[in-house]
Amino acid sequence: MRVPLFIAIPLLFIVPVLVWLLSTRGYDFMTPRELSEAELRPTFASPADPELVAALETKTAPTPPEPSAPPLPRIPLGDLEKAPAIDEYRMESAIGAQALLVLANELLDEKQPQRALLAFERIIDSTPPGGPERHEANLALPSLIAELPPWNDDSTKRTPITLNCSTSRPEEELLPAIRSLRAFLQHASSQLCDIEFTLIPAPEPEAPLSSFPIAVWLTIPGEDPDQPALPVKTFNPSPDAGIALPLAKTIYHLLSTRVRNIPDLTPLPPIPEETEINKLFLTTITRLTWQTLLTTPFQPVAETLPNPESPQPPTESEQPTPESDQ
Repeated sequence: MRVPLFIAIPLLFIVPVLVWLLSTRGYDFMTPRELSEAELRPTFASPADPELVAALETKTAPTPPEPSAPPLPRIPLGDLEKAPAIDEYRMESAIGAQALLVLANELLDEKQPQRALLAFERIIDSTPPGGPERHEANLALPSLIAELPPWNDDSTKRTPITLNCSTSRPEEELLPAIRSLRAFLQHASSQLCDIEFTLIPAPEPEAPLSSFPIAVWLTIPGEDPDQPALPVKTFNPSPDAGIALPLAKTIYHLLSTRVRNIPDLTPLPPIPEETEINKLFLTTITRLTWQTLLTTPFQPVAETLPNPESPQPPTESEQPTPESDQ
């Protein structure tokens, strides 16, 4: 049956209005409605696909933690019934300073202070400088050195090291400082070295100087004191200052130059400010370092060095002072 247009067209507008007024007028279509569990997963839903669930769980699994660092290699304590060598644990030092520090503390726990001292010394002379391990070793060395007997207990087996000085000063001005340093350096080297002293008079300077400089160089057996292979160090203490402290610093610089030219030895650190020079000798120059530098002569390079028999003192404006020699 065909509905006339005059009826159909009004119905087209009236019916939606009636539906809205009678049924959907009060509905809120903007606020989402919470769904019940049955609506979320109706009873007729199919069981979950195990492969799909596993794939989803893999994608949403938490990120695994980063792998932890490998355990630190442990250095064996060695044969505790056998007397250690002066280069004990030298081969094991390649493992690193941290392993050596652990080893030193284990040896202290085992009441092995001599071996513990050697382990601390390997941190100083056989691993790269710096780091907390070196600081720990520096703290431990003085007390262990004071507790233990010297490494060399035979005075006839000391290796001589000659302190050569050239200056216009009279010998009497140098002898007190030389005697004091001689005793200390023998102690610091654990009686491995015997300090000898040679004074080479220098000509009087043409112009008057407020203080006479002192040229110093070290020689060991196998080296010619008249042709030093390493640079000569000159210092000039002020007239009202003593000679012992600047001389000790000069000797440390000379020893540092030797160590720097010996392979496989860690270089000595520079002299820091406000540091006791005696403590620096004890904590930076190990017994192995002493033995190595005492038995490593250097060949002279005469053509590039001044003649030490008649050293030319620098002019007063060029003379270094103890403060600038650090």
